[in-house]
Amino acid sequence: MDKDRASALLGTCIDADLLAIIMEADAVYADWGTSSQRRLAELTVTEAQALLDSDEFSAGTMAPKIEAAVTFTGQTGNPTVICSAESLQNALAGEAGTRIVAG
Repeated sequence: MDKDRASALLGTCIDADLLAIIMEADAVYADWGTSSQRRLAELTVTEAQALLDSDEFSAGTMAPKIEAAVTFTGQTGNPTVICSAESLQNALAGEAGTRIVAG
């Protein structure tokens, strides 16, 4: 089990109000590394799962983070924030990072 999945499991077990997944990038991006890359500010669990199903994210990079967010938010109804350590405060305020929400 990787660290993201373990964090989602722990968060679910303790009924955490929010799961924060910290990474190097400041947010989750669609079309990463292309001229059309764009930050995904907020996704529902359904939208995030659809991106996983479309292979938007590679298995060794962003996919485990999105899978963990889908698991945690899908099971608890509480949001997940994915961001860098530097942007965590702004991400918690909804001004940075990527937020996965129920719905």
